[in-house]
Amino acid sequence: MIYRIKVDLMFPYKSDSDDVWAALKNYLRQKNIRGIAEEKSYIDYHLCGHDDGKPCDTIEHFEKE
Repeated sequence: MIYRIKVDLMFPYKSDSDDVWAALKNYLRQKNIRGIAEEKSYIDYHLCGHDDGKPCDTIEHFEKE
């Protein structure tokens, strides 16, 4: 059995999103989380341009090895 959490958070201020991103990366680094069935646990941080009709740009991708 695998317990999986998917989250999509949107912030109007970069400082708020930076704080949450840093906390999530710190949490993943400290916990014993591993990939299962050749999948890796990961989080993505991107700038979403959908409200301006633009595509998303990846800021950072973090995988737990």
